[in-house]
Amino acid sequence: MGSIPGIAIVSCSQTRPKSLIKLISKTHDIQESSDQPGCLQHPWNIDTKYYTAQVNLLGIETTEIEKDEDFLSRIEALIIHMDSNSKTGLDDLKKWEFLGGKMKFLSGFENIIKYHDIYINQHQNISI
Repeated sequence: MGSIPGIAIVSCSQTRPKSLIKLISKTHDIQESSDQPGCLQHPWNIDTKYYTAQVNLLGIETTEIEKDEDFLSRIEALIIHMDSNSKTGLDDLKKWEFLGGKMKFLSGFENIIKYHDIYINQHQNISI
């Protein structure tokens, strides 16, 4: 078996990834990752009616993390917390765009951002 899969958690709002990890895992003992500065790590056991899995919740607090292939290849899922009431909500996602090029499951992430930019540019002169 390979390494434990990770779930990356990023935030584009006032809520920090550490708070989100605490809410998800129902624990307060969250440690900084020893192999990735700027990243919080917490093991989490998912136990449902259908399956059991052990994953690492990875709170990425800065875009300045080392973008090494080994680290990014362990990430199997992404949770993005954003303020949907903010007018810049989707624009705020751009700072995490680097994740899209490294993780196959995010291959369409850049397209979402590009579509948003095109949509905003086409509709910014519309008065409501």
